[in-house]
Amino acid sequence: VLALADPARAALRITAFLGEATVHVVHGGNEVRLDQPAGAAVSIVPVGGPALGVTTAGLAWPLTDAILPPGTTRGVSNLITEPPATISVAGGTALVVLPGGTEGDR
Repeated sequence: VLALADPARAALRITAFLGEATVHVVHGGNEVRLDQPAGAAVSIVPVGGPALGVTTAGLAWPLTDAILPPGTTRGVSNLITEPPATISVAGGTALVVLPGGTEGDR
């Protein structure tokens, strides 16, 4: 997964399906839209340094222009409350992880 988050791939929209989990790579200046139903779990994990200017909409615990340093738990175990939820990153890279789901979520 870390290879997918390489800054050399910043121009690409990358989504990986790992077992039941879906992982979106969000590089600085981009956002991801999540069409999962209310109650779906989502985590935001910074990689390769801090994720800067993280802003969310439609989540139980919103973030506005937040800085998520590597190793932080601040973006972990959130819930979608108002689909479609959005997560944007102004700088750095974050993995947006949906831990489980069905083929319909893909």
